[in-house]
Amino acid sequence: MDAGKYSIRSVCVEEARKKKAAGEYGEMIGMVDHLVKENNGRPLDYSGAKLLVEAHKAKYSTLRKKWLALPDVVEDDDGKKRREEIKSDMIGHCEGFINMLVKHAIPRADTSTGADASIVKVILLRSLGDFHRYVAELKAGCSVSEEEARRAYEQAQEIARNHLKPISKERLILALNFFALCKDELEANLIIKEAFYEAYEYKFNGKNGDVKIPDTLFSMWEKIKERDPDVKELSFTIHEYCSSCAPR
Repeated sequence: MDAGKYSIRSVCVEEARKKKAAGEYGEMIGMVDHLVKENNGRPLDYSGAKLLVEAHKAKYSTLRKKWLALPDVVEDDDGKKRREEIKSDMIGHCEGFINMLVKHAIPRADTSTGADASIVKVILLRSLGDFHRYVAELKAGCSVSEEEARRAYEQAQEIARNHLKPISKERLILALNFFALCKDELEANLIIKEAFYEAYEYKFNGKNGDVKIPDTLFSMWEKIKERDPDVKELSFTIHEYCSSCAPR
């Protein structure tokens, strides 16, 4: 083991976290991208994968807020130009991150072993699906991007079903994001109901182990389980759970 390389990596990770706290996402992206590309054959771990995704999603979110702040209908040429520039930046950022995931991050995750390996793969494949979905939305239903998003979500779903607990935050977020892609209402509802009921049965069959879940959420799940639930309410409940528990 090359201790020097690992210590340098730790410093870079810490600096990237500082950039995140300061909202300096451009510099954060530069750091985490470099870590992934120049990882000297070391498998991508959980903290590295999370930082990578957080950096790129934060940058995309910043661009999206600027885009949404502009009126949908812009009369003047300068306004139209500005809106198109931001949209182009969003698409460019998405496509750049997709390339990073496909060429560097996901291949590194494929070499991972151990308890975190499946979580890392789910995070990265889910993110690949997310960014293809963003491109599809920006390009008004681009069928190629939609199919790529579906393929990535399905690959992540297969790994999650086989290796992650039903109550895993990463597995449930995957269900929510896949749900957002689906245009077929029956398919979308099935994804959410399956995720909710598997998590519910896991929890209330006493298999939750040391997972910390708020008592208020127990009550919410119990009430929904007593009747045929509304899918939007299920989605909200899963979202509340994912927002209030440890990131696993």
